[in-house]
Amino acid sequence: MSFLRVGIVLLFIIGITSCGESPEEVESVNESLNVPLKVGGDSEIIGNAEELSFPEALKLKRGLAKELANLEKQLHEKEKELVESSAVLDELKEVEDYRSLLEDTDAKLNESLLFWRTATRESFRGVRLTELRLESGEVFRTVVIEVVEDSELTFSHAEGTATVDIQNLPLGLRRNLIHEETVLSEIFSN
Repeated sequence: MSFLRVGIVLLFIIGITSCGESPEEVESVNESLNVPLKVGGDSEIIGNAEELSFPEALKLKRGLAKELANLEKQLHEKEKELVESSAVLDELKEVEDYRSLLEDTDAKLNESLLFWRTATRESFRGVRLTELRLESGEVFRTVVIEVVEDSELTFSHAEGTATVDIQNLPLGLRRNLIHEETVLSEIFSN
């Protein structure tokens, strides 16, 4: 139902209410309106205000009052949903901003860690050890470290060259080579 028609019907209803709802006074309000009335959207035409009987007008008044209350309730619920949606969007924006900050910080941290890890491992190139005893019990003499990678250490020794898994190196050497698994396990075990 259009807002204009609702307004006219409401004026009609107010007129009935303010007139004390006597049939004679309803008749004078009907004469002043003289417009078609519709109820229930555009589906059912009641007729002109002049054609409404007093009981029909009361029934119409009650139906419209009920419909108005329902529409006001729906409007209130929609306004409440809008406020809640706005709050959720604000919170989501804060979360997105925080996530972006975390990603930037993580990228900077990884960049710094990579630089530090690379510089430290590079500093071991050419380091000489008189003896290197592996966790497996194997012993190498006159060791010169050549390459340190994430999971392997390559070195020359008295009998040739060897590449070993970093996990097989002594704990102290693993720490110094910045083997993350070793360092992190020690940090979190304490």
